[in-house]
Amino acid sequence: MKTATMMAVAAALALAGCCPCKDGSCCKETNEKIAKLEKRVAKLEGELRASNRGRQSPYGMRHGGRDGGPGRPGRAISTLSPEERQKQLAEMEARRMQRREMLERRRKAAEAGDASAMFALGVCYATGEGVSQDWTQAVAWYRQAADAGDADAMFNLGVRYAKGEGVSQDWTQATVWWRKA
Repeated sequence: MKTATMMAVAAALALAGCCPCKDGSCCKETNEKIAKLEKRVAKLEGELRASNRGRQSPYGMRHGGRDGGPGRPGRAISTLSPEERQKQLAEMEARRMQRREMLERRRKAAEAGDASAMFALGVCYATGEGVSQDWTQAVAWYRQAADAGDADAMFNLGVRYAKGEGVSQDWTQATVWWRKA
């Protein structure tokens, strides 16, 4: 049975005119080399996953354990017993509720004039944390926080102008905000 890589190499050989059979079936030596390379890549990927398991990433998240998913060591939800699955789903719902409550507290504080809460809401909209990602809303909250004197918001507003996310790309405005920060 041919793998996708083997078929791609065979197609490349056929296009280059190197393969007389046009599908790579006569290129036994090439197919053997490809199979060896695929095994080596699979072995290296497995070693990399094993070496990262349980390790702290540079972003503060922990790499998952076996089948645990990102940041959650343990078993995949499909392999859990019904009781364990129910418990895990209840925990997920509790975390979701905590995020909603936190977002509401931030929104109330931002509307009361708290610059750090305005900045935090901008980050939520920029990353999609607790809300759907919306660059326009992120820029609006960053601008309010920047106008209130938050240096992080000024910097992030400069980044949005530089990248053209939520606003039209404008390097002059980006530089202005970065200098203010």
